Amino acid sequence: MQKSDIRYTTLLIILLIFSAVIIFIQYPFQRSKTTVDISQLPLVIGKWKGEDIIFDKKIKEKLETDSILFREYKLGSNSVWLLIVYYQERQVSLSLVECYSGGFGSRIIKNDVQDIGFPVNRLILEEDKVNKILLYYFETSKIRTTSYAKINWQMISNKLKAKSNSGALVRFSSRIKSNSAKTSAILEDFVQETSPLISRYLFNK
Repeated sequence: MQKSDIRYTTLLIILLIFSAVIIFIQYPFQRSKTTVDISQLPLVIGKWKGEDIIFDKKIKEKLETDSILFREYKLGSNSVWLLIVYYQERQVSLSLVECYSGGFGSRIIKNDVQDIGFPVNRLILEEDKVNKILLYYFETSKIRTTSYAKINWQMISNKLKAKSNSGALVRFSSRIKSNSAKTSAILEDFVQETSPLISRYLFNK
């Protein structure tokens, strides 16, 4: 066999393997699935009381999932908005949080990672002349991470191993009133109280 034939055969094998992997990722396995109804997350968490909010239909269409929970939890004069975007056994990748971090005219002032017992992404967002703090992370049954690339790789890896490839974005936000440090402390306490509950409901952790 000539060298050109060997190269051609090798290239053909690589292309076939690549095509098989793409098909494997794009089409879900026919296996039994556990349905998770995220609306069953308690409306009362500790002393906080929640109320469901209608989510923007246009953004919902872009996210390509019906499993979206959007709530406002209140404690006295304090409010925290909880957003969960959940992909269950059908979507390989999550959407970037910047696509729906705020409404039209929103501006990201600061973006970093903060440790509140576990790492979370932290955004300071300006919207309608009001500043907000957003804390968010990504989660699967195996990991909780701040990395968009890492969570997508984990979901693809689970898919290739015929395991659950469910994943979620979990986002908390609160308006900064007069004291940003106080707002941050209240928001962090709520995240620490609520995140274990979310993990149990979504991933049976």
